[in-house]
Amino acid sequence: MKKSFKLIFIPICFILQLFIVEASLAATNSSFDNQIVLFPEDSKSFAGKPIDLNRFRPVSITSSNTDNALIFENYLHDNKYWTATLANETQIDKVFVQVVRFEVVTGVTAAHVQFRFRFKPGHSLKISRGDETLEMNDIVVSFEAARPV
Repeated sequence: MKKSFKLIFIPICFILQLFIVEASLAATNSSFDNQIVLFPEDSKSFAGKPIDLNRFRPVSITSSNTDNALIFENYLHDNKYWTATLANETQIDKVFVQVVRFEVVTGVTAAHVQFRFRFKPGHSLKISRGDETLEMNDIVVSFEAARPV
């Protein structure tokens, strides 16, 4: 594995792992179809309420060693969930950290942050859904607020 790739690949793995809400559920049914996941008890407003998994789902890493690739479920593209495969030899051309700040109420500022990865020519993230397969050469990793059902 090239040194430059390791510097990018390891942070990508870390970011993707942050999306996993419940590892045991992800291991048994990574699609989250017809599943109920509850907000944790320490959630001030939504404790014990079900999370709406129809709009946003956590990424579920299904394999990190198969065929020298990182394979994960729940990659959202065009409002559909896909299985994504990132080969270990994939090279990234550029990484962008994009921040959009906004005022919630007077004097209180919040922000939306996303990480954008542009792959070098000939390299891509491969996504599949049923018989359809696409190659993505520019992807965004973004944290989204979870809402109750």
